[in-house]
Amino acid sequence: MTADHEDENGKNESAARKEMANRCEHCREELAAKNNFCPLCGKPVKNSNCVSYWVYQLNLLQAKGKIKKALEAAKNLLQVDQNNPYIHSILGELYYQAGAINESIASYRKAIETNPGQAKDHYNLGISYYRSGRISDAVSSFEKCLDLDSGFIGAYYWLGIAYYHQGSQQKAIAAFTKLLEMNPDSVIANYHLGINLNAIGQHEKAIPHFLKVIEASHEDKAALYHLGMSYYNLRRINDAVETLRKSIEANPDDKRSRDVLESIISVPEI
Repeated sequence: MTADHEDENGKNESAARKEMANRCEHCREELAAKNNFCPLCGKPVKNSNCVSYWVYQLNLLQAKGKIKKALEAAKNLLQVDQNNPYIHSILGELYYQAGAINESIASYRKAIETNPGQAKDHYNLGISYYRSGRISDAVSSFEKCLDLDSGFIGAYYWLGIAYYHQGSQQKAIAAFTKLLEMNPDSVIANYHLGINLNAIGQHEKAIPHFLKVIEASHEDKAALYHLGMSYYNLRRINDAVETLRKSIEANPDDKRSRDVLESIISVPEI
């Protein structure tokens, strides 16, 4: 083969590579140099300096459950646009899914610093705070979320949980009551209302909430135990015995119910 032929082959290979580079990697449609999206399939064109390309990549990876690779895509996206609150919010979500709670908190805080009006970012930050044991910060975040969007129903649930762990049962009751007003069929709201009412000695008020939980799930082991304790604390011994027996039947390993039941029915020696 002559040198001229080698040069010609090299030029042809170079032209072929250039042609392939100017085609959509998804549908092979020919692209103009200015295209950021394929005119045929609508998917982003591969371009490391294009926000839409990395957004597409990280969403695709996240949907496939490839969180570490999605994090890499999000970090690449951050290099393209460092002050975009959406990117920091996505990073917060991905870090949370990866179990990197402190990094999640930092990312959500950066998103809020750039754009403080997004209720969802305050909500997600609150959950990350809660997961890290920063209960007071979690409360503040959920309250801010509800200041921005009073209809953000999930925030009432987490606010109630955070208040409970803060020892603020009355505030927890108010949060779960609001949740129940917005969603009357909420089993979890009834359960936590019962727990918090029991915690402040309002056993009579707790009973109907536990009954609603048990009506929705006849074998809810925790609700049966707490209902039994409500009856026991009200000295409704027959109801307590019946309920605790149901609790043990549903869960033979329930030592709490078994111990209370034995203390009720055992006859002390004289």
